[in-house]
Amino acid sequence: MVALAGCGSVDLAPADAESGEVAATGDTSGPPEFEDTPGPGADLGFPDGGGEDLADARPSDDLADAGPSDDLADAGPSDDLPEDVAGVDAPGGEDVVSPPSRCAVDAAEGTITCDFEVATIEVTAGVLTESREVLWQVPLTAPPPGGYPVAILFHGTQVPAELQWEGDDGALGELGGLWYQVSVVKELLDAGFAVLTPRSQVIGYWNTNAVPWSALWDTAPDHALMVELIARIASGTFGDLDVDRLYPGGISSGGYMASRVALTYGGVKAAAVHSASYMTCAAAFCVVPELPDTHPPTLFLHGQLDAVVPVLTMELYRDALNDLGVATETVVDPEVGHAWIPASPEAIRDWFLAHP
Repeated sequence: MVALAGCGSVDLAPADAESGEVAATGDTSGPPEFEDTPGPGADLGFPDGGGEDLADARPSDDLADAGPSDDLADAGPSDDLPEDVAGVDAPGGEDVVSPPSRCAVDAAEGTITCDFEVATIEVTAGVLTESREVLWQVPLTAPPPGGYPVAILFHGTQVPAELQWEGDDGALGELGGLWYQVSVVKELLDAGFAVLTPRSQVIGYWNTNAVPWSALWDTAPDHALMVELIARIASGTFGDLDVDRLYPGGISSGGYMASRVALTYGGVKAAAVHSASYMTCAAAFCVVPELPDTHPPTLFLHGQLDAVVPVLTMELYRDALNDLGVATETVVDPEVGHAWIPASPEAIRDWFLAHP
């Protein structure tokens, strides 16, 4: 989704006074965007599945085994990388070294990677018990009193959880803006958030809007996952984390799951819903019921050209929250389809930081 050479910055236009919507504007000479539907065998995280080729994608053995390390690759600034992705500001052409990070940007190879750990937890729903993996990492900085705030990020349909931690400027990097997906993880870690990215069931998508679990959530395997995950956060499985400061986010199927978590579990301070809508909506079908006024503040991100999850469905959810006086912000990129938008890393980081 991102072509590194010649990629320009993205400016945000002033918010619409009525909806709080911000349109991403500015240099349109950047990366070509994935619009409408992908080619055969390539899935971006659509609610109705697909993408067998991408489902088979696995990281290298070296990355899969990677744990936290102080011996990170030196990633200097590059004119070929967007400044927001490289984490470098170079006024007047002078190089400025980025602070230490769990993530590394290799300009020569065109890659961005973040170190992660893997925890396996047992999840029981009814008579079914299964093992679920959680990829996770904490910042290099010391935890604040009470522990690190926790970003829980949900992948799209049949997009492997590992691709939230490694990206490139090749085919996988261009498909669905996955470079920006990894940049979300980097921005959150660098800002002091622990990041957890649970893996969905082998079916490849989240239960939140799938029959029968959409109406019977207490019986859903993903509900059992969330109950156990929150218990593990509280017990210290992932280090010194603050179970009362949770920040769900995700794209497509993962965006619907972020909505589910925001509405269902305690401790949620704010949420980010990307290319998705209310927790039981799916694609173009969307009915938003009456919502509680205790709904957490929610950031909405969407591509205007999205033909899979039309932007109108997001607006129904957003408008319902606005009617209740719930804080929202909307960032719509006019050039993007069903994909991560370039503004997402900084927008999600800033939204979460604004709701401590």
